[in-house]
Order: sequence, then structure tokens, then C-alpha cells
Amino acid sequence: GFYIGATNGMFYGGFFGVAVGMLLGILTGKCSGIMGIMEGMMAGFMGGLMGAMTSVMMLNDNLEAARVLVFLICGAIILGLNYMIYNETKNAKREVLEDQFFTIFWSFVLTAITTWLMVFGPRSVLFQ
Repeated sequence: GFYIGATNGMFYGGFFGVAVGMLLGILTGKCSGIMGIMEGMMAGFMGGLMGAMTSVMMLNDNLEAARVLVFLICGAIILGLNYMIYNETKNAKREVLEDQFFTIFWSFVLTAITTWLMVFGPRSVLFQ
């Protein structure tokens, strides 16, 4: 949402972020039942709009520096999450053996869609 909002405006950035956030929230929350799914939907909705809103509000004030900081902070959060999951499950026996094709494939697809929207996607009135 942040990056699409910075290049295409609040509407497109917000709802792109909402769509991706809710989809990933539902996929990761479904293992915890309906409460996990609802939490994933709520987090995706709020996070998608907040990212786009932040980038549009910062258009006139160090957006480039914010871009780098957002990337670094999100990376640190993901690394912390991976470390926490590793610590919680390192002694557990693996019940399902899976490969990483799903993660790699969808990471590539979402990166391609995001890049395409940033370059060729519709623009708001502010960016025309």
C-alpha cells in the first residue's frame, strides 16, 4: 500500500494494500479457525489503508527517506517474526513436510503485480 500510494495515489494504494493484506491475513490466519481469519482480515484492511495514507501524507516531506525506513522496519519485523517462530518450533517434530515453492511463487507474482501497478497503473488526479 505504501509504495503504490506513493506512485499512484491513496485510492489505488489503499485498496491494493487492503487486497494483498487481507489475502495474506486470511491465508496465515486460517490455521487458527474463524478468529484467525477475522484477525487477518482486520489487520489487512487497516494496514493496507495506513500504508497508502502515510505515503500520500509524506509526499512533500522526505518520502524517499521514509521509503527506506519503511523497508528496513518491515524487514526487521519479518526477521523477528521468523526468529520467534524458529524458537517456538525448533524442538517440535515436523508434521507436514512442505517445500518453499508456494512462498517463492507468490512473492514473485506479488512483486511483479506491484511493480506493474507502480509503472503502468492508473494514477490519481494528484499524480497526473
